[in-house]
Order: sequence, then structure tokens, then C-alpha cells
Amino acid sequence: MARKKTRRKAGQRKKVSTRRKTGRKKSSRRASAAGQWSLDNPAHTSTFGFMMDRQRLQTTFSEAEDYPVRNLRYWNESSDSATRTNAKSLAGQIDGYFIDQLGAKYHPGHGFASAITFVAEFLTVGSNTVGGLGKALDSIYKMRGEQGL
Repeated sequence: MARKKTRRKAGQRKKVSTRRKTGRKKSSRRASAAGQWSLDNPAHTSTFGFMMDRQRLQTTFSEAEDYPVRNLRYWNESSDSATRTNAKSLAGQIDGYFIDQLGAKYHPGHGFASAITFVAEFLTVGSNTVGGLGKALDSIYKMRGEQGL
């Protein structure tokens, strides 16, 4: 019996189906390209959740990708020094959340000091985005479930 070919619309991804040991089907979208802001990436969803909880981010996940960090609660419009201090404190909170609460580990070449420094510097550039932060954190932390953890 010949299978009928179906065409996907532009931008539509092919669904991939996998079977669990129970025999049930689990349907999921094919993994997004590396570095793309995605609900399939635990570092991205954890960044989004953290910012919603601690920084009162009030936007959707997809809109958060382009949401400037200067609009978050820690940012101080009147003092660059206060912004740098707040950014360093927030970087420590993020590190504690990822390492202590989520059980993430550092990718090779990263450690506590380099993570704090990198994230704090990232957070002092107002045009950087929450999506960019999630991508940066993904390069620093190896999340549970990632290969090798």
C-alpha cells in the first residue's frame, strides 16, 4: 500500500514519534537548532521561570526571548554602580538556583567565579535580552538530563 505524501507548511517542523518502554507513543517536535530559544531547552525554561519569579517578568516565553534585561527589576536607571552591584547579586542567585536547586553542573572550562563574572557582565548591558541570558546560561551550565550528567 502506497503512503500518501503530505506537505508541511513553510516553517513547520516534522513531528518525531518515539516509543516508551510501556509501548505508548510520545510525540514531540524535533529538537531545535543549538542556541535557539526553545521550550525544549531546560536552561531556557529555567531562566524564564527564574526571571518570572525573582524579577517579576510578565511576558510570554516567546516574547521573553527579545525582552531587554534593562526592563527587569534589578536594573537601576539612575546609577550604573547600583546596576553593577545588583547584577552581581542576581548572578549569584542564578548560580545558586541552577547549581543547588536544579542540580546543574558547570560545563568544562567554567566554574563558580567565571560563571558569576560572565553573567554579571551580561546583565549590565541593558540591550541584552532574557533569551540571550538563557542561551548564555546554557553554555555555562550542564542541566540534568543532558548527555554526561
